[in-house]
Amino acid sequence: LGVLGVLGVLGVLGVLGGVFIVIRKDIISYPITVSNNSLKHLFIDFRYNNTNSVVYSVYIPIPSSSYLYESHMETVESLMHTNPIHTYIFYGVYNLPYIVWSIDELTFSSISSISGSCVPKTFASLNFFQQTSFST
Repeated sequence: LGVLGVLGVLGVLGVLGGVFIVIRKDIISYPITVSNNSLKHLFIDFRYNNTNSVVYSVYIPIPSSSYLYESHMETVESLMHTNPIHTYIFYGVYNLPYIVWSIDELTFSSISSISGSCVPKTFASLNFFQQTSFST
Protein backbone atom coordinates (compact mmCIF):
# COMPACT_ATOMS: atom_id res chain seq x y z
CA LEU A 1 0.00 0.00 0.00
CA GLY A 2 2.79 2.44 0.71
CA VAL A 3 0.59 3.99 3.40
CA LEU A 4 0.98 1.60 6.28
CA GLY A 5 4.42 1.80 7.78
CA VAL A 6 4.08 -0.90 10.39
CA LEU A 7 1.27 -3.21 11.29
CA GLY A 8 1.68 -4.96 14.55
CA VAL A 9 0.21 -7.16 17.17
CA LEU A 10 2.04 -7.62 20.44
CA GLY A 11 1.68 -10.61 22.70
CA VAL A 12 3.61 -11.99 25.63
CA LEU A 13 3.08 -15.71 26.24
CA GLY A 14 -0.46 -15.37 24.89
CA VAL A 15 -1.54 -13.53 28.04
CA LEU A 16 -0.83 -9.87 27.47
CA GLY A 17 -1.45 -8.35 24.13
CA GLY A 18 -1.99 -5.11 22.38
CA VAL A 19 -2.32 -3.75 18.90
CA PHE A 20 -0.86 -0.87 16.99
CA ILE A 21 -1.09 0.58 13.51
CA VAL A 22 1.33 3.12 12.07
CA ILE A 23 0.26 5.21 9.10
CA ARG A 24 2.44 7.75 7.28
CA LYS A 25 2.07 11.17 8.86
CA ASP A 26 1.15 12.81 5.54
CA ILE A 27 -1.96 10.60 5.27
CA ILE A 28 -5.05 11.94 7.01
CA SER A 29 -6.35 9.23 9.29
CA TYR A 30 -8.42 8.88 12.40
CA PRO A 31 -9.43 6.11 14.81
CA ILE A 32 -12.93 4.71 14.55
CA THR A 33 -14.66 4.38 17.90
CA VAL A 34 -16.62 1.18 18.42
CA SER A 35 -18.73 0.17 21.39
CA ASN A 36 -17.13 -3.27 21.81
CA ASN A 37 -14.62 -2.75 24.62
CA SER A 38 -14.17 -6.46 25.38
CA LEU A 39 -11.29 -6.79 22.89
CA LYS A 40 -7.89 -5.31 22.26
CA HIS A 41 -8.52 -3.93 18.82
CA LEU A 42 -8.12 -0.79 16.73
CA PHE A 43 -9.86 0.51 13.60
CA ILE A 44 -8.24 3.33 11.60
CA ASP A 45 -10.01 5.12 8.75
CA PHE A 46 -7.86 6.78 6.08
CA ARG A 47 -8.00 8.01 2.49
CA TYR A 48 -5.19 7.35 0.01
CA ASN A 49 -5.21 7.74 -3.78
CA ASN A 50 -8.93 8.59 -3.71
CA THR A 51 -9.74 5.34 -1.91
CA ASN A 52 -11.43 5.25 1.48
CA SER A 53 -9.95 2.47 3.57
CA VAL A 54 -10.15 0.98 7.03
CA VAL A 55 -7.35 -1.04 8.56
CA TYR A 56 -8.11 -3.16 11.59
CA SER A 57 -5.89 -4.92 14.09
CA VAL A 58 -7.03 -7.34 16.79
CA TYR A 59 -5.53 -9.47 19.52
CA ILE A 60 -7.77 -12.20 20.96
CA PRO A 61 -6.15 -14.13 23.82
CA ILE A 62 -6.23 -17.86 24.47
CA PRO A 63 -8.65 -19.10 25.72
CA SER A 64 -11.56 -16.96 24.56
CA SER A 65 -15.24 -17.74 24.64
CA SER A 66 -17.60 -18.11 21.71
CA TYR A 67 -19.30 -14.95 22.94
CA LEU A 68 -16.08 -12.93 22.49
CA TYR A 69 -15.57 -14.14 18.91
CA GLU A 70 -19.24 -13.58 18.04
CA SER A 71 -19.16 -10.10 19.58
CA HIS A 72 -16.05 -9.31 17.54
CA MET A 73 -17.63 -10.43 14.28
CA GLU A 74 -20.80 -8.41 15.04
CA THR A 75 -18.58 -5.35 15.46
CA VAL A 76 -16.90 -6.06 12.11
CA GLU A 77 -20.24 -6.52 10.33
CA SER A 78 -21.68 -3.36 11.90
CA LEU A 79 -18.67 -1.30 10.84
CA MET A 80 -18.82 -2.63 7.29
CA HIS A 81 -22.53 -1.84 6.99
CA THR A 82 -21.88 1.68 8.31
CA ASN A 83 -19.00 2.26 5.85
CA PRO A 84 -19.86 0.18 2.77
CA ILE A 85 -17.69 2.04 0.23
CA HIS A 86 -14.44 1.45 2.10
CA THR A 87 -11.69 -1.03 1.33
CA TYR A 88 -10.94 -3.14 4.41
CA ILE A 89 -7.72 -4.70 5.64
CA PHE A 90 -7.98 -7.01 8.66
CA TYR A 91 -5.05 -8.56 10.47
CA GLY A 92 -4.17 -9.75 13.89
CA VAL A 93 -3.95 -12.66 16.24
CA TYR A 94 -7.21 -14.58 16.53
CA ASN A 95 -5.75 -17.49 18.50
CA LEU A 96 -7.88 -20.19 16.97
CA PRO A 97 -5.63 -23.13 17.84
CA TYR A 98 -7.82 -25.88 16.42
CA ILE A 99 -8.20 -24.34 12.98
CA VAL A 100 -5.97 -25.31 10.09
CA TRP A 101 -6.20 -22.51 7.51
CA SER A 102 -5.72 -22.95 3.81
CA ILE A 103 -3.42 -20.54 2.01
CA ASP A 104 -5.12 -17.65 0.15
CA GLU A 105 -8.65 -18.82 0.87
CA LEU A 106 -11.01 -18.44 3.79
CA THR A 107 -11.49 -22.13 4.21
CA PHE A 108 -10.49 -24.12 7.23
CA SER A 109 -10.71 -27.46 8.89
CA SER A 110 -10.86 -28.12 12.59
CA ILE A 111 -9.92 -31.06 14.72
CA SER A 112 -12.55 -30.37 17.35
CA SER A 113 -15.47 -28.13 18.14
CA ILE A 114 -14.10 -24.59 18.33
CA SER A 115 -15.36 -21.37 19.84
CA GLY A 116 -14.20 -19.13 16.98
CA SER A 117 -15.68 -20.88 13.95
CA CYS A 118 -17.77 -17.75 13.30
CA VAL A 119 -14.60 -15.86 12.30
CA PRO A 120 -13.85 -17.58 8.96
CA LYS A 121 -17.55 -18.12 8.27
CA THR A 122 -18.35 -14.42 8.69
CA PHE A 123 -15.35 -13.21 6.68
CA ALA A 124 -16.23 -15.65 3.89
CA SER A 125 -19.85 -14.47 3.86
CA LEU A 126 -18.54 -10.89 3.47
CA ASN A 127 -16.52 -12.00 0.40
CA PHE A 128 -13.13 -11.59 2.02
CA PHE A 129 -10.10 -13.65 1.15
CA GLN A 130 -6.92 -14.44 3.01
CA GLN A 131 -3.48 -13.50 1.76
CA THR A 132 -0.50 -15.14 3.35
CA SER A 133 2.81 -16.44 2.18
CA PHE A 134 2.92 -19.28 4.68
CA SER A 135 0.64 -21.80 6.26
CA THR A 136 -0.96 -20.51 9.47
